[in-house]
Amino acid sequence: YMGKNRRRQKREDDEDAEPVTQDHNDARGNEEVSEGKGVGKKPVRKGLLGVDLKNIKCKIKRDSILLRRKREIKKLKKSLRKERQQKYAETGEKPPEPITIEDQRESDPTFVVEEDEELIGGEDADEFASYFKETTSPKVLMTTSKQPGRKIYDMLKEIKTMVPHCYYYPRREYSIKEIAEFATNREYTDLLIFSETRKESMQLIMVHLPMGPSAVFKMTNVRLNKEIFHHGNPTDHFPELILNNFNTSLGRRVARFFAALFPQRPEFKGRRVVTFHNQRDFIFVRHHRYIFDEDFEKVNMQELGPRFTLKLLMLQRGIFDRKFGEIEWQARDDMYVSRKRAFI
Repeated sequence: YMGKNRRRQKREDDEDAEPVTQDHNDARGNEEVSEGKGVGKKPVRKGLLGVDLKNIKCKIKRDSILLRRKREIKKLKKSLRKERQQKYAETGEKPPEPITIEDQRESDPTFVVEEDEELIGGEDADEFASYFKETTSPKVLMTTSKQPGRKIYDMLKEIKTMVPHCYYYPRREYSIKEIAEFATNREYTDLLIFSETRKESMQLIMVHLPMGPSAVFKMTNVRLNKEIFHHGNPTDHFPELILNNFNTSLGRRVARFFAALFPQRPEFKGRRVVTFHNQRDFIFVRHHRYIFDEDFEKVNMQELGPRFTLKLLMLQRGIFDRKFGEIEWQARDDMYVSRKRAFI
């Protein structure tokens, strides 16, 4: 009852209060009275771009003004963009191309501009040469960490539909070297080990058999087939493989690692595509099917899943060994101080 009286008294005080003039801003700093004298003039909103949020002590009001200011900035940018487009349409000028961080990438001595004889000769003698010469066909063994979660098993089902000739074996209590020896004796060419950290991020260890190398990736932004809107269901056809933007010597080595997982003879009838796109050392993995219209003039893409992002943490020679492995490349925090620097 006392609370109702206080609210009623407050409304009466607000009605009896003196009207605000043109030069007198309210305490919130975001409204002012429209031009003209007399009572009854509706207040008009003032621009929020110049409002100092530090002077607003109420957190709820501060967040509200911040949200409204973001909306004003978005509208302002949209209007400026329309003006520029109209100007280019009237004058016939060509708009300037946007400059991205990828365009401002710092030069690296390992950047491969053109393939030379030394590079080709080194790749002809590396661990993946037998695959590219088609003397061996890929055969992949999948397993998990010793205490896997349910999310990992869902991920393995998706990987099995994306990578051909992929088979799962339970980890149990075997070490990585024992699993690698088991897989080598059964003519497997690659080993994939999936693990999970605090049920938040996943880790992928790739081992090329029988002599290595081994790579450790961090997996983020994992989306399974059922989580993708308007997804399709994959078929058993061998997919096409797209390796994009692997421009350094390290990047070419990682790309050959991925290529060794898939058969070299794609079945175009299935219209399946697996893409590994590198951008600032983040490798985006996508699985699509392209669909033609009735006249075969336009092409649409349907995502099949899974989708995830890989970040290279370590590259070792030989079979993976955490203690005594020979490290070929390892990521450090001081490497990525500049966003314009990349290594893959």
